[in-house]
Amino acid sequence: MLNKLVDLLIVRKEYGRQKPQTPHQSGIAELTLDHADAVGTIQSSTVSELPPGSPEQARRPSPLALQPAGGGVGVGTASPDAKLHVSSGGGFHSPQVYIEQTTRYNFARLRFNSVMKARDGAKGPEAGPSQADPESYWDIAVGGRTNAMNFYGKTLANSRDGSGNLMTLTNDGNVGIGIESPKSPLHVNGKATVGVLEVTGGADLSEPFSVDESPRIEAGTVMAIDDLHPGALKISDAAYDRKAAGIVAGAGGLSPGLVLRQGSMPEAGTQVALAGRVYCKAEAVSGPIEPGDLLTTSTIPGHAMKAADRENCHGAILGKAMSRLKEGKGLVLVLVNLH
Repeated sequence: MLNKLVDLLIVRKEYGRQKPQTPHQSGIAELTLDHADAVGTIQSSTVSELPPGSPEQARRPSPLALQPAGGGVGVGTASPDAKLHVSSGGGFHSPQVYIEQTTRYNFARLRFNSVMKARDGAKGPEAGPSQADPESYWDIAVGGRTNAMNFYGKTLANSRDGSGNLMTLTNDGNVGIGIESPKSPLHVNGKATVGVLEVTGGADLSEPFSVDESPRIEAGTVMAIDDLHPGALKISDAAYDRKAAGIVAGAGGLSPGLVLRQGSMPEAGTQVALAGRVYCKAEAVSGPIEPGDLLTTSTIPGHAMKAADRENCHGAILGKAMSRLKEGKGLVLVLVNLH
């Protein structure tokens, strides 16, 4: 930093203080030592690019303050309020601190550690460490092959099990907690606890199921349990089918809001709504559908119909209609409630 401001610094003693001789280069630095407070200040100034000695040359103060007594170092300020105080009025994208790693695929790293003192009255192992533990620290590291930001922890809590990146921010904006390759804006590998979880991206609870993709299954299709393939579903094709399993999510512009999936299961599968609101393929050939009507499976493959036969509908109900269909076929908004 200072090598850009000062080309030559010559110091001489004068009445207990040290001051530089005025150089004839493009920068000026003043070093002052206050013996009473043991404070040193290097006051540097930048000079405009004009011929040496020009009276129009303008100087801009850029102090670097060293205060051994108070233990503070100030960059851009002569009165540091911390061990290291950086003050800058640069542009919006100008960093105050720049850390560069010159080894390819390695990490620029900041490390944090804290001295942990023994508890009052505690003795032996219960007292804990009395100084900073070199095996327990936190790093913020940026770099690697993907230029990710990792929050690397090696703490007393996990030092027995080694250390690792506890949180990762990738260069495409994904955040991973407990996982180094997050596949979504927030990917948590573990248990999460929240007070209130508000889902704004969809209106149903879905789960991916393995299905026979021939013929092609459209959103809104009514599905039933496939009795020939445990755990799989098929397009429903019987009236009042007690194997009714749900409705394929995504019709009418409504996306799944919450997706359930066992971690060991493949991600591929047809998202089937098990609860919430979805649009469903329905038919009014068997009778017009009104809001509040119970819906069941139809003989028309993949469609729902009004459950008019109360004796046969037990165990075959998909949910309640929230919109009407007077004739033919179409989409009906359904509040899914399998029973």
